[in-house]
Amino acid sequence: MIRLLVFLLSFGIICHPFSELIYYNTPKEHFEFSGNYYSMGIEDELGNKPITIGSYGFNFRFDFIGYGFQLIPYKLPSGSQITWTNHNIFFQLYENLNFGPLILSSQAGVVNVGIPRSAYNDQILNFMQQYFVAHKIKLNGLTPIEFYTSSGPNGTGSQFVHRAGVAYLYQKNRFFIEFSPNQNVYFAGLDVYLSKQSILSLATNLSITNSNVQQDPFTPSIHLGLTFINPFVKLPPKKKPIPPVDIDKNTFLILEKGLIAYYESDFKSSIKYHQSVIKEYPGFSLAHTRLANSYYKLGNLKLAKKHWQTALKLDPKNSDLITILSRIQNNELVEVELIKD
Repeated sequence: MIRLLVFLLSFGIICHPFSELIYYNTPKEHFEFSGNYYSMGIEDELGNKPITIGSYGFNFRFDFIGYGFQLIPYKLPSGSQITWTNHNIFFQLYENLNFGPLILSSQAGVVNVGIPRSAYNDQILNFMQQYFVAHKIKLNGLTPIEFYTSSGPNGTGSQFVHRAGVAYLYQKNRFFIEFSPNQNVYFAGLDVYLSKQSILSLATNLSITNSNVQQDPFTPSIHLGLTFINPFVKLPPKKKPIPPVDIDKNTFLILEKGLIAYYESDFKSSIKYHQSVIKEYPGFSLAHTRLANSYYKLGNLKLAKKHWQTALKLDPKNSDLITILSRIQNNELVEVELIKD
């Protein structure tokens, strides 16, 4: 197992793409739709505009298998417009595996299936990998920080490309820096949650210069993307806050003393103890119920009814409280029907 992990960790995938690859952070049973815009290079001294590419598609993960589909509009030299279909498949080898001080996740897959070599020149193919093995590494105790590594051949198959990156997470938002030693290029970017179901991605090339562009006009410079997560799934409504039921140790001991006093028929002490609990935790339904029971034992039906009603407001589905208040309403209450808890 150790040898296998060491072997896998010698490979990887970049943590954020331009026309390259991404570590698919798609959870199980998640569907994502995204649109992306890439500017490859910058305007040169002669005013020539950089190459731009737009794409849109979706990504879905089953149990351990993920599939992505992209449509890439492309303008042929003749001037006619066509759209290439791009398929990406990945396998989640393992996920969040504890390995000493590390938490490991790895993927392997094949990408850019369906785009013919004739569609792009060699400069573009240099930035398009074929198959990959990818890794995400976290440190125990430093979960907001993630490390990425990657390797895989470029689109021409003439070079094995390695990359590494680090990402910092803040409330699911993500800032990353990526390094490609083969091209000696640094990328930096942000993934920002606009809502629970939409992410805005922004990235830029920190290494680009006019000389880079003259030598390689396909050097990525800007990436802009928008991803929608489960766009056809309606989010469940927010749950209403539930009154607190957890109490501190000292109050719990007072609550138990009140219960003991009740069973010893010391109802005045029971009332005193439960009033003390309610003072600290006014939303504690059980304390109101026991206080009502004690008042009823002393013949004070008015206060007993008051605290049973309060308990029912805090716990509206409690069938025992509903029954006992109904009995009071119909003058049918007898002592054997008092709530025992």
